[in-house]
Amino acid sequence: QDVYTVGLQFKPIPQVVFKLDYQNIRPDSHPDDVADLVNFLDYVGEPIKQKRERLGFWVLAFLVIFFGLSYALKKEYWRDVH
Repeated sequence: QDVYTVGLQFKPIPQVVFKLDYQNIRPDSHPDDVADLVNFLDYVGEPIKQKRERLGFWVLAFLVIFFGLSYALKKEYWRDVH
């Protein structure tokens, strides 16, 4: 495994990829098959997306907390000057 795939669990290929039979398509199953295929292709296009989005939340939370602390420190330093 390379650095980018450590700890990832790869999802299996959806069955819609293997059951594409254009002669016997049922109209009621077509939207579900298309949704499965689109979701699979979205995952294959960027498998690290879920991990990246979880990490992004924590980065933004850290920045908000750090901004609050730095603003409080700035107010404390400049309190005697003004």
